[in-house]
Amino acid sequence: MSTDPASVTTGIQVNLFFRDIDRAAEFYVALGFPVVFSAPTDPIDAATEHIEVEAGGTRIGLTSVEAANRIASLGVVAGTPVSSELVFWCDDVDRMFQTALDAGATQLAAPRDSPDGRIRYGWALDPESHQLKFVAPRT
Repeated sequence: MSTDPASVTTGIQVNLFFRDIDRAAEFYVALGFPVVFSAPTDPIDAATEHIEVEAGGTRIGLTSVEAANRIASLGVVAGTPVSSELVFWCDDVDRMFQTALDAGATQLAAPRDSPDGRIRYGWALDPESHQLKFVAPRT
């Protein structure tokens, strides 16, 4: 393992790609995650292409598919089959799950207790089919 100070990780950010950035931001803000960054910073000059929200100390980037492909030729396609999920640890899975549904999520699996009873969890898709898992420890 390197001890070079230049290689120290100082944070984690997850980026999700969307066709409709404004709708994506509306959804994640409705979950209680504040917007902490937006680009471009002057929406009068150009349409927003990237928004970041803060969730439990981790930033989630909401990036335009068009911008990702135009700027860096990433070959991004939104709404493709699930290959990852965002996991949100929270204090009340049922409440957070319902908030997500109210904000436009699609239910995949309703909240339930794990077989060993240690946690409660449920799955949903955000408005552009990113898989979300809401988890809380059982008390």
